[in-house]
Amino acid sequence: MKVSVVVPSYRPGEYLWECLGSLAGQTFAKENFEVIVVLNGCNEPFYGQISHYIAEHMKECNVTLLQTDEAGVSHARNIGIERSQGEYLAFVDDDDYVSPTYLQELYDVALEGFVPLSNILAFNDGEEGIVPYYISDLFQKRKDQERCTVNEVRSFLSVPYVKLLSKEIIGNRRFDPNFRLGEDSLFIFTISDKMNTFKCTSASAVYYRRYREGSAVKRRYTVGEVLGNTMRLCWAYTRVYLSNPINYNLLFYLSRIAGTILTSKKILKTN
Repeated sequence: MKVSVVVPSYRPGEYLWECLGSLAGQTFAKENFEVIVVLNGCNEPFYGQISHYIAEHMKECNVTLLQTDEAGVSHARNIGIERSQGEYLAFVDDDDYVSPTYLQELYDVALEGFVPLSNILAFNDGEEGIVPYYISDLFQKRKDQERCTVNEVRSFLSVPYVKLLSKEIIGNRRFDPNFRLGEDSLFIFTISDKMNTFKCTSASAVYYRRYREGSAVKRRYTVGEVLGNTMRLCWAYTRVYLSNPINYNLLFYLSRIAGTILTSKKILKTN
């Protein structure tokens, strides 16, 4: 198995079918990848609905549906990592979807020895058109470079999607379920000691990022939650960096601390 796609899902709506349909429609050969859906924090009727969709619309795909009573996207992703059989891992959120050449183009770049990065376009659920997104701007800036460094693609490294991650890079490192804010960026920083050079796919390989009411990014947090999370997250970054300062990039570490503080300020301002 070449690629494992992990899709964490919590009380999904109709958008999940668009996500799974986009994976079923990949140009990447069906025998080369598997899809692992991890339903977390809920069971029926969602489990039955997903099972039915898989049986009806993904017959030719290698799909595994798992269920856990423990909620949390980090926990769900960790389960997916443990069950994965692929040489590489791709993460896709259940309310997002990808273009037909997404996996093939990422895999082709990975074979060149790079950490592959795809195009990403964001949109508001129920509305037409694309909305501004910071990673989209960076893709346009870096898409024609032969190779990129960690510091040149930092924005890509704040999220687990829009890339393929080899099992060798991930090793035994996992998402920290103790964080509900910033856990994605912390995980990528933790494994960044084994990331050397990066390269973008063509603009045709797209990860479509959906913004919707009720999603985790729309949740409101108390001042105490935000400040407490910020302090714990900064300390977590520091512990990781100090564990191996030779292999971790100092500028990248400092940018994560600064980014954590700036993100907290934005959350407090919008609450």
